[in-house]
Order: sequence, then structure tokens, then C-alpha cells
Amino acid sequence: MFLGAGLIAAALATMHQLNVDIDAMEAIAPAGAWYVLAALLSPIGYVIQDTVADAMTVAAAPVVDAGDRPLPEAQIKVQHSTMQTLGRAAIIFGPAVVALLNIAVFDGVETMSAAQKTAAYARI
Repeated sequence: MFLGAGLIAAALATMHQLNVDIDAMEAIAPAGAWYVLAALLSPIGYVIQDTVADAMTVAAAPVVDAGDRPLPEAQIKVQHSTMQTLGRAAIIFGPAVVALLNIAVFDGVETMSAAQKTAAYARI
């Protein structure tokens, strides 16, 4: 989980830095190379996190009851399905919340100066 999160954070930090100080980034490598790097790191991080999370959902569902008796297979299957459903809901609703934030932050972007647009991108 930490490796996936680290890759996603690195991608986001790279994109943020390109937005707020492109000259410093271009002193090291062309902006296009940084963009490609970020575009590769982010999905790799998400795939790693999703793979680990899928494996963890199996371990998160109990297989015994409070009396340490094995649960019926059907009940365990329902618990696994519930965990997967909750994970998918987070994957769907998380981006929807971010989209709503983008709508709020970029409301009126057409009237913003270049500096204001840069600041809006940096805030988001």
C-alpha cells in the first residue's frame, strides 16, 4: 500500500511542481519528460494499491465467529462481496467528489489571468 501511495504522491508532486515552478523542473529535464514520468507513475501506483487492497479484503473478512467456530462458506462469500463492493464504491465516489471540487475551484476560469489560473491549479 505504501509503495503504491508513494508512486501516486510522487506523480502528484511532480505535476504540482511543474505547475508552480516549471523553470526549476526544466533545469533538470524537459517538461514533457516530467509529464510522461508522472503519467506513468500514477497508474502504476493505483494498480499496486488496488492489487494489495483486493488481497487485503479477503483477509479482512472474518472466517470464524465470536465463539471461534467456522462461519458458513456462504456468509464468508457475502462478506467478501461486501468488501469488494465498498471498495468499488470508493473508487467511483472519490473521483466524483474530486470532480465537484474542480467545478468549484475552476468556476469562472475563463475570466482569470494566467497567474490566477496557475494558482487555481496549484490549489487543487
